Amino acid sequence: AAKEAAQTQYAGTQYAADIQKQMFDVLNAQQAPYREAGYGALTQINQMLPMLTKMPTAADISEMPGYQFAVEQGTKAANQAANVLSPGSTQQQAIGKFVSDYTLGTALPAYINTRSDIFNTLASIANLGQKSTQATGALGSQTGTNLSQLATTGANALASGQIGSANAMAGGLGQLSNIG
Repeated sequence: AAKEAAQTQYAGTQYAADIQKQMFDVLNAQQAPYREAGYGALTQINQMLPMLTKMPTAADISEMPGYQFAVEQGTKAANQAANVLSPGSTQQQAIGKFVSDYTLGTALPAYINTRSDIFNTLASIANLGQKSTQATGALGSQTGTNLSQLATTGANALASGQIGSANAMAGGLGQLSNIG
């Protein structure tokens, strides 16, 4: 009876361990897309790091979408205003001032903001992956602890059953010996 009780208790701990492992596997799989997205974003940040950290050049700014159009439109407006107000050498100065003011006051901050937006977006996605990795790590640690406790409980149950069985046999043999 002691052996059978121990076997039943051991089977129960095995069943609990199997459920615990299955639960971990499901939760781990549910976190996988977030980890993958985080890894992907981190990879992109690493690949873009030179662009994200370098000082922008005139070429970088002039290649921005809409920059050439804005410069052309602004140059035309500055040209017309200079022709109307004071034709002559101030016309080139007005055009130069517009291009400089637009580039430094509008295009450069827009370029820097775009870089920051790209980085912040990727960093947010990478953060999702980091949180998922942390959650999976905590879950794995807890699952490992639970499985270890269940294994110990099962082993203790088997040992107790064997000890109980041995004690019962010893007691029985002792009584037979006393009777004899």
